[in-house]
Amino acid sequence: MSARLNNIIYYSTLPGIFLHELAHAFVIWVLPNTNITKLNLKSHVEYKSYNMTATRTFFIGYAPLFFNTIISLISIYVLTQINLFENITSVLLSVGLIYLSLVTAFTALPSVSDALAPLKSLYTQLFTLRFPIVILIGPLFITLSIPGLIISYISQKSVFMQFILCFIYTLFVFVIGFDVIGMNELEFLISYVKNI
Repeated sequence: MSARLNNIIYYSTLPGIFLHELAHAFVIWVLPNTNITKLNLKSHVEYKSYNMTATRTFFIGYAPLFFNTIISLISIYVLTQINLFENITSVLLSVGLIYLSLVTAFTALPSVSDALAPLKSLYTQLFTLRFPIVILIGPLFITLSIPGLIISYISQKSVFMQFILCFIYTLFVFVIGFDVIGMNELEFLISYVKNI
């Protein structure tokens, strides 16, 4: 993909990127003995922690997957509760909610550093007094981290593949959101758009 197209995708999904980084920051803020040292809403969050465990790094690394998906689903729910295209306000609100739902789902997937953090933490804890705990929870974190790691690795190798994977996840969240809320709203939206 060209640099220009990459910039278009980046700037069009910037609100989702902000929410991605805010999800990291929120979990860091909630966890005890962790402090944010640097917050850059366009790229990353740096933090320091006392007694960092694999569980904490998992929650920090995968927070955007959960938060952005929830925000996307809430946006779809609110979209189904308003009278679509009734007046200019509802049209603008509808477009804004669709945009928010799409960009938050698009930016929900973990980056390479997000996906690797729990595994690195597990590895460092193998040689400590936490060894018995690591043996018990290690397989769980490895199982949960591998899909994110595969997705982030593929995304790192090819911007085009990153776009495709994010697009597939966005469609998945959008369709699942309407499926959970009710297909009547999705059918109404599709029929309305066809009649325009």
